[in-house]
This record gives sequence, structure tokens and C-alpha cells, in this order.
Amino acid sequence: MLKIIYSDAMEVRRNFGAILDETVYLRKFTMIKRAGKSMAAIVPADVLVGLQKYGQELMKKIIIAGKRNDLEYDKAMNLANEAKGFARKNG
Repeated sequence: MLKIIYSDAMEVRRNFGAILDETVYLRKFTMIKRAGKSMAAIVPADVLVGLQKYGQELMKKIIIAGKRNDLEYDKAMNLANEAKGFARKNG
């Protein structure tokens, strides 16, 4: 189960070691907020690596699908960037 903890930036600064331990050993994700707005996250490194690999594989599939459908590289990249922007906004 995904455990997300919401903390303000000052709390993270004061308790960084404990938060890092919770991230690594308890698999907790910490969303860092400033002025009530989510600014960054602390996640286990393997999760970030997995997301990067997933993104790369998705891009390959988009490009391959584009070649089969005569989708130009620039248009495929625009679609991918649009999807990335949507995911960040609605994440």
C-alpha cells in the first residue's frame, strides 16, 4: 500500500534523517509542502528509477506506434510532452 506523508519544508529540514529512514525502510513517500503547495517529494530511489525506465519504454512505444501510423517524430514528442504535462498536473 502506498503511504504518503505530507510535511512542510521546515519539518522535513528538522527531521530529514528520520524521514529518509522511513522512506528507505518503511517505503513511505513524503510530499514536501511550502505555503500549502506541494513542491517536491522524497521517494525510494528504486521507485524513481522504475519511473524513469517506464517513461523510456513508453516513449519507445509511442515512437514505434508513430512509425507504423506515419506519425512524425516531432508530433510524437509533442504528444509525449503533453501527456507528461498532464500527468504532472493531475499526478
